[in-house]
Amino acid sequence: MKIVPLFLKADRATGGLGLNEKEIGLYYGIYGAAAFVPGSLLAGYYISARGLKKTLFSLCCHTGRGARGRILRRGRHGGRRS
Repeated sequence: MKIVPLFLKADRATGGLGLNEKEIGLYYGIYGAAAFVPGSLLAGYYISARGLKKTLFSLCCHTGRGARGRILRRGRHGGRRS
């Protein structure tokens, strides 16, 4: 289930933003695309400066570090508490 639309639609009194469908579509459509284009250009520049192999390796190591930390914090019981 997607949580973000529920947060965007919920009233301000309940902790949401209280947006209607039109405003949510505007934020996802226009602002999402406006953020995607410069992000793609910056990523392309970053990869061309460092090289694809080096960039993929560093991203995989960085992503894996978070997953390893969660597994190690979970301990031997695998997240199950008795």
